[in-house]
Amino acid sequence: MSSLKSHMNKPNEENADETRDRRTRQKRIGNQLRRLYDEVATEPVPDDFMKLLDQADKNKKQK
Repeated sequence: MSSLKSHMNKPNEENADETRDRRTRQKRIGNQLRRLYDEVATEPVPDDFMKLLDQADKNKKQK
């Protein structure tokens, strides 16, 4: 009976390890995504893109 009991506990231990590993990976991915977003969000908008936005605004006002 004790071998059955220890065998039944093993999946729970593995599940806890898997859960901890998954959370660690998710946290690492989240940190990397935040860092990437922050870098992109602070980049200046290219002049060509600003010109396109200005033209779109002008076209919208004319209609």
